[in-house]
Amino acid sequence: MATLLKAKAVMEEGDFYNRWSHNRTLKNKNILGAITGATGSGKTYFAIAMAENYYENVLHKPFPIENICFSLVQVARRLESGELQSGESLLLEEGGALLGNLDFQQKLSKMFTYILQSFRSMNIGLIITLPVLSMLNKQARQLVHFHFVTNKIDFEKKISKVKPFFHQLNQQSGKSFWKYPRVRVNGRMRKITRLSYSIPSKELLIKYELAKTKFVSSITNDFIEEYNRKEKDKVQKESRKDLTAKQLKIYTMACDGMSQTEIAKELEISSNSISQSLKLSKKKGYEVVIPENT
Repeated sequence: MATLLKAKAVMEEGDFYNRWSHNRTLKNKNILGAITGATGSGKTYFAIAMAENYYENVLHKPFPIENICFSLVQVARRLESGELQSGESLLLEEGGALLGNLDFQQKLSKMFTYILQSFRSMNIGLIITLPVLSMLNKQARQLVHFHFVTNKIDFEKKISKVKPFFHQLNQQSGKSFWKYPRVRVNGRMRKITRLSYSIPSKELLIKYELAKTKFVSSITNDFIEEYNRKEKDKVQKESRKDLTAKQLKIYTMACDGMSQTEIAKELEISSNSISQSLKLSKKKGYEVVIPENT
């Protein structure tokens, strides 16, 4: 079992996860993990703190804010950026918050497959924060290496804690077993039932909040634009139900910028008929500027 490690007599913060992660990258493997818990239980703080500690003590560089993603599209773009090095980690914040459950399961499953098949040699870690693990379908859950469950943030001590479960998959039956990891300390096996990290640095949290605000603002604007477009389409669709096929054709041509004379010539009818048709369309709710004759 990959979680059986030798440990120092006194384990410092991050020791266990850092050594476990480093061992996997040395073996040319990726890392897929999930951190779950109720809103306000510290999922994000724990994930960021874990990544920050890992980068500082294993990769010996700051954790880049660009590696915190808020959508699967951002994950894909980051993976394709060419900026990631072996052993780096990506965080997918609240992975299913913006997607329907079934849609999220399908896309996430494809994303996992994409990472495993296309980026195996990169040895990249992907850690997802979720309300519950069941937001991943069975296939996706079988690919997860660890599942950390948060309880709450101790703001007085400035630490967050999780229950760490590691995945053991029976290759024959396909059954999953989630177990606490064990380490050998002074010749004795010790089960780890809690992992704790200090709250992330203030500088990184500020960068995170700015990135999140920017993302939320972008999807809000996209939602407003999409809503307005659909409302406009709805109004036009409902209005068109009141128009005859001939009136609709004339109205559409007028909206395209054609004059009454041009429309009359195109349809081989009088300009007066065009004018009357546009006036009737306006009475039915179509706000249209009637083109002048040219």
